[in-house]
Amino acid sequence: MESKGAVYLEKKDNVYYLFLNNPKANNFNTDFVRQINAQLDIVEKDENICALVTTSTLTRFFSTGLDIKFITNVAHPEDLKNFLLEFCQLLGRMLVFPVPTIALINGIAIAGGLMFSMAHDYRFIVDDKAFVSLNEV
Repeated sequence: MESKGAVYLEKKDNVYYLFLNNPKANNFNTDFVRQINAQLDIVEKDENICALVTTSTLTRFFSTGLDIKFITNVAHPEDLKNFLLEFCQLLGRMLVFPVPTIALINGIAIAGGLMFSMAHDYRFIVDDKAFVSLNEV
Protein backbone atom coordinates (compact mmCIF):
# COMPACT_ATOMS: atom_id res chain seq x y z
CA MET A 1 0.00 0.00 0.00
CA GLU A 2 0.94 3.63 -0.27
CA SER A 3 2.78 5.38 2.54
CA LYS A 4 0.50 7.12 4.99
CA GLY A 5 0.03 10.49 3.37
CA ALA A 6 -3.02 12.74 3.29
CA VAL A 7 -5.02 9.84 1.85
CA TYR A 8 -4.15 6.16 2.05
CA LEU A 9 -5.62 2.70 1.61
CA GLU A 10 -5.56 -0.44 3.68
CA LYS A 11 -7.04 -3.72 2.53
CA LYS A 12 -8.49 -6.35 4.83
CA ASP A 13 -9.88 -9.45 3.19
CA ASN A 14 -11.91 -8.14 0.24
CA VAL A 15 -12.62 -4.69 1.66
CA TYR A 16 -10.59 -1.55 1.08
CA TYR A 17 -10.46 1.15 3.74
CA LEU A 18 -9.84 4.67 2.44
CA PHE A 19 -8.40 6.82 5.20
CA LEU A 20 -8.65 10.61 5.03
CA ASN A 21 -5.53 11.78 6.84
CA ASN A 22 -5.13 15.47 5.97
CA PRO A 23 -4.22 17.35 9.18
CA LYS A 24 -6.11 20.41 7.86
CA ALA A 25 -9.45 18.85 8.91
CA ASN A 26 -9.55 16.82 5.68
CA ASN A 27 -10.39 19.97 3.74
CA PHE A 28 -10.71 19.48 0.00
CA ASN A 29 -8.27 21.23 -2.29
CA THR A 30 -6.94 20.16 -5.69
CA ASP A 31 -4.19 17.94 -4.28
CA PHE A 32 -6.51 16.21 -1.80
CA VAL A 33 -9.11 15.48 -4.49
CA ARG A 34 -6.43 14.08 -6.78
CA GLN A 35 -4.98 11.92 -4.02
CA ILE A 36 -8.42 10.45 -3.32
CA ASN A 37 -8.91 9.76 -7.02
CA ALA A 38 -5.52 8.03 -7.22
CA GLN A 39 -6.52 5.71 -4.37
CA LEU A 40 -9.90 5.04 -6.01
CA ASP A 41 -8.03 4.02 -9.17
CA ILE A 42 -6.27 1.31 -7.15
CA VAL A 43 -9.54 0.03 -5.71
CA GLU A 44 -11.22 -0.09 -9.12
CA LYS A 45 -8.43 -2.25 -10.56
CA ASP A 46 -8.93 -4.95 -7.91
CA GLU A 47 -11.42 -7.44 -9.35
CA ASN A 48 -11.91 -9.24 -6.01
CA ILE A 49 -13.00 -6.25 -3.97
CA CYS A 50 -16.41 -6.31 -2.24
CA ALA A 51 -16.66 -2.85 -0.70
CA LEU A 52 -14.95 0.47 0.01
CA VAL A 53 -15.13 2.04 3.46
CA THR A 54 -14.11 5.68 3.88
CA THR A 55 -13.26 7.17 7.25
CA SER A 56 -10.95 9.70 8.86
CA THR A 57 -7.84 9.19 10.96
CA LEU A 58 -8.50 12.50 12.71
CA THR A 59 -10.13 12.31 16.11
CA ARG A 60 -12.33 15.35 15.63
CA PHE A 61 -13.06 15.69 11.90
CA PHE A 62 -14.36 13.50 9.11
CA SER A 63 -14.10 16.51 6.77
CA THR A 64 -14.98 20.17 7.12
CA GLY A 65 -15.45 20.59 3.39
CA LEU A 66 -13.71 22.75 0.87
CA ASP A 67 -10.40 24.34 1.81
CA ILE A 68 -11.43 28.00 2.09
CA LYS A 69 -7.84 29.20 2.48
CA PHE A 70 -6.93 27.40 -0.75
CA ILE A 71 -9.98 28.84 -2.55
CA THR A 72 -9.29 32.43 -1.48
CA ASN A 73 -5.66 32.14 -2.60
CA VAL A 74 -6.31 30.74 -6.07
CA ALA A 75 -4.55 33.07 -8.50
CA HIS A 76 -6.76 32.58 -11.57
CA PRO A 77 -10.56 32.19 -11.73
CA GLU A 78 -10.10 29.33 -14.22
CA ASP A 79 -8.12 27.39 -11.60
CA LEU A 80 -10.97 27.77 -9.12
CA LYS A 81 -13.46 26.62 -11.75
CA ASN A 82 -11.30 23.58 -12.52
CA PHE A 83 -11.00 22.70 -8.83
CA LEU A 84 -14.76 22.89 -8.31
CA LEU A 85 -15.29 20.70 -11.38
CA GLU A 86 -12.79 18.15 -10.06
CA PHE A 87 -14.55 18.08 -6.70
CA CYS A 88 -17.94 17.59 -8.37
CA GLN A 89 -16.48 14.84 -10.56
CA LEU A 90 -15.19 13.10 -7.42
CA LEU A 91 -18.70 13.20 -5.94
CA GLY A 92 -20.07 11.79 -9.19
CA ARG A 93 -17.44 9.07 -9.22
CA MET A 94 -18.42 8.01 -5.69
CA LEU A 95 -22.10 7.94 -6.65
CA VAL A 96 -21.47 5.37 -9.40
CA PHE A 97 -18.51 3.52 -7.87
CA PRO A 98 -18.53 -0.12 -9.01
CA VAL A 99 -18.65 -1.61 -5.48
CA PRO A 100 -20.72 -0.60 -2.45
CA THR A 101 -19.28 2.40 -0.60
CA ILE A 102 -19.65 3.14 3.10
CA ALA A 103 -18.78 6.38 4.88
CA LEU A 104 -17.93 5.91 8.55
CA ILE A 105 -18.39 9.43 9.84
CA ASN A 106 -16.26 9.53 12.97
CA GLY A 107 -16.12 13.28 13.41
CA ILE A 108 -17.52 16.53 12.11
CA ALA A 109 -18.74 16.33 8.50
CA ILE A 110 -19.92 19.69 7.23
CA ALA A 111 -20.43 21.35 3.86
CA GLY A 112 -18.35 19.57 1.20
CA GLY A 113 -17.38 16.91 3.74
CA LEU A 114 -21.03 16.02 4.22
CA MET A 115 -21.57 16.10 0.45
CA PHE A 116 -18.66 13.67 0.04
CA SER A 117 -20.11 11.33 2.66
CA MET A 118 -23.56 11.58 1.04
CA ALA A 119 -22.06 10.42 -2.26
CA HIS A 120 -21.39 7.04 -0.61
CA ASP A 121 -24.03 4.31 -0.76
CA TYR A 122 -24.27 4.06 3.04
CA ARG A 123 -23.35 6.41 5.89
CA PHE A 124 -22.89 5.66 9.55
CA ILE A 125 -22.08 8.09 12.32
CA VAL A 126 -19.81 6.10 14.57
CA ASP A 127 -18.96 8.51 17.37
CA ASP A 128 -21.11 10.37 19.89
CA LYS A 129 -19.24 13.60 19.14
CA ALA A 130 -19.67 13.34 15.37
CA PHE A 131 -22.26 15.45 13.62
CA VAL A 132 -23.22 16.52 10.13
CA SER A 133 -24.25 19.89 8.79
CA LEU A 134 -24.88 21.46 5.43
CA ASN A 135 -24.41 25.06 6.47
CA GLU A 136 -25.21 26.38 2.99
CA VAL A 137 -28.79 25.18 3.43
